[in-house]
Amino acid sequence: MRYDYRLSRRADHALERLHPEARRRVVRRLEQLREDPFDARWSLPLTNAAGLRRARVGDYRIVFRVDRDSHLLFIETLGPRGGAYGDRGQTAAALLPSSPLPYNPRS
Repeated sequence: MRYDYRLSRRADHALERLHPEARRRVVRRLEQLREDPFDARWSLPLTNAAGLRRARVGDYRIVFRVDRDSHLLFIETLGPRGGAYGDRGQTAAALLPSSPLPYNPRS
C-alpha cells in the first residue's frame, strides 16, 4: 500500500524555493518513498533521533517520520545537507515537534 505524505510549513516553503531541477528530483524521491519508505536505497534512519529517517537527493536531505498505522510520511524539513539537520549544531532530535505541526497535504 502506498504512503501519502504531508509537508510541514518549513518543508513546503523550502520545496517552493528550490531550483526547478532540484525540486523535480526531490519530488521524484518523495514518490519513491511513497512506495517503500524503509527501502535502504531511498532512506536511512537517523542515528541520533529515534523515529526520524533521512533521504538523500544530491546535496539535499529530506528528514521525515513514518506513521505506519495511517500510511503517512511527515516531511519535517528539507534542505542542503548541513542545514536540513538543524541550526548551529542542534541534533536531529530537536526537529521532533513538541506539539503537532500543521501539515500541508501533498499526495
